Amino acid sequence: MMAGFDDVLTDRRLSRRLVEQHLAGSLHEPGLLLDEYVCLTSGGSSGLRGVFVQTLGEYTDFVASLVRRGYARALAAGGPPPEGLMLGQVTAASPVHSSGFASAVATGPPVRMIPAPATLPLVEIVARLNAAQPPALLGYASKLAELARDQLAGRLAIAPRSVPLGSSSDGPGLRPAHSGPYERYSCRPARRPPASGRAAP
Repeated sequence: MMAGFDDVLTDRRLSRRLVEQHLAGSLHEPGLLLDEYVCLTSGGSSGLRGVFVQTLGEYTDFVASLVRRGYARALAAGGPPPEGLMLGQVTAASPVHSSGFASAVATGPPVRMIPAPATLPLVEIVARLNAAQPPALLGYASKLAELARDQLAGRLAIAPRSVPLGSSSDGPGLRPAHSGPYERYSCRPARRPPASGRAAP
């Protein structure tokens, strides 16, 4: 698809070259291409770099699909807090990745992302999560395994009600490290992420 990217675009104002220029200028601050399009890049689970273009409304639908269960639980419990449903994220730092873009733009009601980028030292990630106390935590499986060990050691002290995996495989070597903290969090291990690299619901 990347080889024929320009051929599948339905908005003829767009091109691979224009999207790549936008991505290169958006490594640290999010922005919309042509004031309309969210442009993202990811290697997904394949490791092959892909470029993705969607309207802001389409991206909002995608994020809503990830938080719908948590939001439904909050509504059933009387409604989310005034500052919005909080979700901790141990994922990408740059807004050219979907998780980094979400952290940069979802800063208030109805959903508030609390970023603790996976590229930070583990001690700083732990400090951010301890300070925020997110009721849900989304992260790369490899980082969740490290956080699980810190939770067992007493350095991390959070109690999220859900811990979905995002964008990386939870191979056999990681599963045992998850089991204890998942039990302490009183939630079931999340399903494997789909092949697209998007987070599991």
